[in-house]
Amino acid sequence: MSQNLVFTKDVALALDAILDAKPHNHLAVIVDENTARVVLPEIRSRHLAEAQIITIGVGDSCKNLDTLTHVWNSLEQGGATRKSVVVNLGGGVVTDLGGFAAATFKRGISFVNIPTTLLSAVDAAVGGKTGINFGGLKNEIGCFQEASDVIISTRFLATLPIIELKSGYAEMLKHGMLSSHDEFIKLINYDFQNADAEHLLQLLKTSVLVKERIVKEDPHEQGIRRALNLGHTVGHAFESKALHDGKLTIPDSLWFIGTANNDDSTFTITDKVYDRAIPIELNERADAFECEPHERVHVTADHLQYLFQKAKVEYVIDDELLQKMHKLDQYLQTRFKLAFGNRIIKQMYDFIPVYVACGGTELGGMDYIIARKVLKKFESMNVSFVRDEMKGLIEYIEKTFGEGGLPDSVMYLQRIQNFY
Repeated sequence: MSQNLVFTKDVALALDAILDAKPHNHLAVIVDENTARVVLPEIRSRHLAEAQIITIGVGDSCKNLDTLTHVWNSLEQGGATRKSVVVNLGGGVVTDLGGFAAATFKRGISFVNIPTTLLSAVDAAVGGKTGINFGGLKNEIGCFQEASDVIISTRFLATLPIIELKSGYAEMLKHGMLSSHDEFIKLINYDFQNADAEHLLQLLKTSVLVKERIVKEDPHEQGIRRALNLGHTVGHAFESKALHDGKLTIPDSLWFIGTANNDDSTFTITDKVYDRAIPIELNERADAFECEPHERVHVTADHLQYLFQKAKVEYVIDDELLQKMHKLDQYLQTRFKLAFGNRIIKQMYDFIPVYVACGGTELGGMDYIIARKVLKKFESMNVSFVRDEMKGLIEYIEKTFGEGGLPDSVMYLQRIQNFY
């Protein structure tokens, strides 16, 4: 079966023409909660006015057997027959699940896909792959069944955030790589910041036709169609591994690193960020240096955790230093209503032994955390009235930890003092 691909600016007109030519005694439209609210009211189709509307949840976690059963039950209760038509209006979740529901209801009824995201337009809505997630695995149950018609338009893309557009754009780049050097270069040069709908529709049409050509040659993915899985195989594996009870779990081996300018272009970083992250300041340009080449060492996340625990056993923090830390905590609470907090104290116990194991000192590790995570909280406070208190705090630190004991902390406080 060959899909009828319609590229248009007028979705309602195209849909009416398709349904006029398709005899049917019942029409059902499957939407998610977003497309039901934002997209459906914008399609002024004669046929949709009397259609049965079936709404499902938003997101990949809803692409499951429970949602599929809900759609089957709704079709049954709405009086759907083998002569019914289903219209899937939404992103990849809607077209995947809706297509599978139509392909299996009454041993298969006709369905039309109207993708509303760039990714679903270029990928999920075209090619006949339908299905649901099952047993924690991505697209584990499904079948090959093409929509009779696919209506592709850029009309709804203006409602999407830029990250969603880029998601679909990445799929188009893949098709460009599988097509030709010239097509790939055209896509690379497309300016999303100044997007032109007409130009995008032409690029989208070219991209979809690349997939259609490959699907026609290998409809059931026995050969060349596997090229379309470029990026999907590892992506689905990650999703299947990471999804748990509908939530994304972060593996121990994945670390997040973000950057922010520390100047007038950046809003004040909140206390919560300092509580949860380890800040690294790059305030000065370092001298260039050469590293001696050596063999690459493969360290697993489990082994890294073992080294962290080993450091905590071998380098137990001195009790006297911990008492000084708690005294400073009490001083900050009394004078500034600023506390270390349980999270930062726990980080002290984790960080300092590792800092020592890497060649530092206990006092140096404590100074690092206090300066970058505790005292940094002054930036989110109106501290212009405590100029004199800063001097007292510096004196208290030097009295408690010794002169030069917490150099980073003292230097930071002096900078704050001079600023105000």
